[in-house]
Amino acid sequence: MGLLAVAVAACLPVSSVSDHIRAVDLAPASETFAALDPATVIGLAPAPGVRRVFSAAELRRIAARLGAQSAPETGLCVERKTALLDAARLLAALQAEAPAANLRLLDFSRAPVPEGELAFPRSGLRRAPGSAYFWNGSVRYAAGRRFSVWVKFEAHAPARVVVAAVNLKPGQAIEAAQLRLETRDEPFASGFASALDQVIGQVARRPVRSGTALEPQWLEQPPDVARGDPVKVDVWSGAAHLQLDARAESAGAAGQPVQVRNPATQKKFLARVESKGRVSVGSAPRAKEKP
Repeated sequence: MGLLAVAVAACLPVSSVSDHIRAVDLAPASETFAALDPATVIGLAPAPGVRRVFSAAELRRIAARLGAQSAPETGLCVERKTALLDAARLLAALQAEAPAANLRLLDFSRAPVPEGELAFPRSGLRRAPGSAYFWNGSVRYAAGRRFSVWVKFEAHAPARVVVAAVNLKPGQAIEAAQLRLETRDEPFASGFASALDQVIGQVARRPVRSGTALEPQWLEQPPDVARGDPVKVDVWSGAAHLQLDARAESAGAAGQPVQVRNPATQKKFLARVESKGRVSVGSAPRAKEKP
């Protein structure tokens, strides 16, 4: 009967920043543990929504192990403090990620959550039909632990974005005629290119369909030497120096190796990219220092 009474009674709260039950957590209901160092570890803290019930006998064993001067006479329980998500708190967290957007909550997770910081990483955001979004996030608590939460909402915000005017092929430098600027309803437009000069001259890492707003992560600087480019080759052997024309069989940036073909002999060999359209084999001799 005593244990049942403990189980249904209000439990003592465990600190939201700790993974352990400490003497300070039990002190409000037990003189035995109030007399110990507050930081003394009693055991592991329960997960959110779970009660940890200690019988009187278990508490007496713990007190004896810790060298307490008295023995508890009754059991008790502890739990993490939890509460239902508040719509205003959720909206504030979303607004911080999209300051210019007009947001409206549609639904969100209803399970009680532990005390902690709300976090919504961009990796958890996905578009739903119409103007709705789903966002999977978490409440961060204790030592880096996360309690999963989700929210469904509408978001609206006009933004200038760079859009592919034609299908873009990977590896080819993008020209101004292949792009256009549009104003779209994009509340999370920070992930898109917003100016033509951010895109012109870049090459796409992947195929991009016409009408798609471009993300900078899909783009990269063109290589100094592209496959099929004519290149000047400087061949060094000691002080001897030879120049010849060749064609690149692979692509690379300055300092990287590329394969080139001698058009006269059709032989392939490796060279190092020096600059745009220029590669070398061997190393040029160092200039002698003047005495």
